[in-house]
Amino acid sequence: MKHIHFLTEQLRQFDRRYWTIVAILAMGFFVFSSILFGQSLLLYAIAICISAIAIFIYPEIGLYMIVVLTMWFESFFTLQYLIIYGNTYKLYTLDIVICISIVAIFFHYISGNLKLQWKKFDWYLIVFGLLTLGGFIFGLLQHTDTALAFSTVKNYFLYAIIYFLSIILLRKKEDWQELMIWFTIAGVGLFFFLIYGIASGHGLWSDITPLSTFGTRLIAGTHAFYFALFGIWLLSIYLFSKHISPNKNLIIQITLLGVSVALLVSLVRHLWVAIFFLMFLWFYVLKSDAKKKQFVSLVGKAVMVGIFAIFVYISISFATTGSFSTRSDRFLTSVKDRMNISDVVRLEDSSFGWRAATWQAAFRMWTTSPIIGIGFGHSIDGYFEVYPFFIPVRDLHNDYIGIFLQLGLIGIIFLLYWFWSVLKTIWKLWSSDHLDNWERQHLFMWGSVVILFMILFSISVYWDTNLFIIWWWLALSGVRFSAIYSQ
Repeated sequence: MKHIHFLTEQLRQFDRRYWTIVAILAMGFFVFSSILFGQSLLLYAIAICISAIAIFIYPEIGLYMIVVLTMWFESFFTLQYLIIYGNTYKLYTLDIVICISIVAIFFHYISGNLKLQWKKFDWYLIVFGLLTLGGFIFGLLQHTDTALAFSTVKNYFLYAIIYFLSIILLRKKEDWQELMIWFTIAGVGLFFFLIYGIASGHGLWSDITPLSTFGTRLIAGTHAFYFALFGIWLLSIYLFSKHISPNKNLIIQITLLGVSVALLVSLVRHLWVAIFFLMFLWFYVLKSDAKKKQFVSLVGKAVMVGIFAIFVYISISFATTGSFSTRSDRFLTSVKDRMNISDVVRLEDSSFGWRAATWQAAFRMWTTSPIIGIGFGHSIDGYFEVYPFFIPVRDLHNDYIGIFLQLGLIGIIFLLYWFWSVLKTIWKLWSSDHLDNWERQHLFMWGSVVILFMILFSISVYWDTNLFIIWWWLALSGVRFSAIYSQ
């Protein structure tokens, strides 16, 4: 043990940020190469070795890698199968980085360098984990789809390891500040995908999550979600930075306007709805009139820039083709179609109509076991209009209904109580007069992300996909830190 500790101390002579850059480049090169040429086991082994060394020295590098690589490569980092001699294994690169981080933390923990202090905030997660374990076992006893059951419990709770990694590794204000530096770097990198989508008329990797209605996304839905997180972070800096130069202020405003354009061309309707509700909440919780005016002014600029961007896009298309191009017509029709709320209300929107049909089928299935639920590993069948469907529960596009169905009244009542407790914590902190600017900035960011998830859980598959849900657990750890730091 002493020899290992000595070796670690020697390797620490290389600065943490340099190790982070090397680890991200190594793993990023492997992922990028896999996209272009297919997987190489040699590159995979090299990337794993370099990442393991970096994380073993500085365990927090694992979190930095997860943040950056998930935001850039999304499913190619988080959901890509490992292929060995023609056989596929569900050993995702994200999971490998998490496992290496766990081993590194264990080593540093037994060495006395890291500690974990349990708080009341943590026990809600433990109880929820026990409920999901019960749902998994109950599903197995019914001989349901074992792979589906394990995938469900993995997404529902096993990825909560991100929460525990965060509360162990991010113990000080400076730790969170370092994480947000890498988050900012990743956010800036997202603009490559926006520029590519606008220039090509088709978002890179947007085919992975295609529209169920008319149109084509100019940026993938996953990248749009990460843009939303980045936008919340920039807004928190804009509203709560104590000393900010005019140049930096201008850069933040321009970047926020770019984020607004990205969200518009993503055509992710449920994200629009969630952010719309968040904007009302932000206006309400901002205490001073000056902050409210600052926020309203920024929103007004975003609307004007959006309108101007569409006008410029159409004008360039007209100037280069001599007519109203098919691309411009398709884009405007797509935006109009996604904003048409009347079709949703009348259930004439095919996307929402399909969801409503699956929810009705789920409620019928729930009546067979209303108290403890049906367990994990089931699929639902029914009809949307004259078309039959047979889908796993995780494709319901409503995680509250999914938990209600699989864990019954016990599961949904506990979940709502847990969420209510988290919201009370956030509200209590927001109402405090004793937070400094950094604390308000941190709370605004992660508290907003928590609430964003609580909205999105009701209209999409955010709890059922690892590249989304890891951010929920990170946001919860951020709120927990705010509650402890403000004491």
